[in-house]
Amino acid sequence: MQIALLGIIQSEDFENEILKRREYVQRKKDIAIKALDKYCNSDILYTILLGGLSIWLELPKDIDPEELLQKAREYKLNFLPGHIFFSSNYNKNYLRLSYSHLADECITKGIQILCELIDNY
Repeated sequence: MQIALLGIIQSEDFENEILKRREYVQRKKDIAIKALDKYCNSDILYTILLGGLSIWLELPKDIDPEELLQKAREYKLNFLPGHIFFSSNYNKNYLRLSYSHLADECITKGIQILCELIDNY
């Protein structure tokens, strides 16, 4: 098995596939960032993790991510409330957005709707 994998990893096709995947994920991330910059107000901070496939949003303290998620689901939007990633309630006003599996226009429209929901919370 290891010899077979070594052959795949050392092939030019593998290198080309990795480059294509990087470009794909970078494009998705750029679309998400552009939408956040366009639609989110300055009360919402976001963090982009290096090498990750998601963006962390820090919401104003008065917004409950669980409640926001219920409203978002009415628009067929989904995200992960940040508290499930932490052992304490310290970071309860965070949420995690994933973008790598979505169509480009869905990323933009979804972030637009989410930011409107946050603004109208």
